[in-house]
Amino acid sequence: MEFEESLLQAKEANRISLRTIIEMYRPLIIKESFVDGFINEDLQQNLIKTVLLCIRAFNFNKYNSLLGVDKKECFEYNDTSK
Repeated sequence: MEFEESLLQAKEANRISLRTIIEMYRPLIIKESFVDGFINEDLQQNLIKTVLLCIRAFNFNKYNSLLGVDKKECFEYNDTSK
């Protein structure tokens, strides 16, 4: 599954896609969770929460307009929010 497809499904609250994206970023989350040489689990949870909030807030229309591509050309997409 391509990242864009995972992101689209994650925005629709697909747990497998959400987990896939979190796992993709887990090494970075762990790296940034260290404070004074020790892993801070609260910070790690906050970073995961931030990733989830960013997924929810991601705007495909803005992303595709920056690329100059119609989102229908990238992959099938049914925008039910309109």
